[in-house]
Amino acid sequence: MLPPAVTGRPGLLAARPETCRVSTAPHLVSGLAVRGTVRRIVPLGGGTRVDVDTPAGTLACLGPGGDGLEPGRAVVVTVAETDVRALETDDLAPATRGDPAGVGRSG
Repeated sequence: MLPPAVTGRPGLLAARPETCRVSTAPHLVSGLAVRGTVRRIVPLGGGTRVDVDTPAGTLACLGPGGDGLEPGRAVVVTVAETDVRALETDDLAPATRGDPAGVGRSG
């Protein structure tokens, strides 16, 4: 979940973790970009989960590897415009209402 507080855009946006990319080179990003800090890196066999703390909560990103990343490192999470969708309030499951960034969810 990507609330306006981190995107600078109106309305709540969503993107799947596998469409989010983590970059340490902010000048090379395109699409939607959210700045944050690496919280943790979890190897998952064929991929890696990188959790990034942002002002609105933690974003989970899934990708092929976490090379060059370490907890505490400043990064930019990017999502291609084609992978972002706008959400209406009715799209939210009852468990996430009042918690648009998904901060209260474990994972």
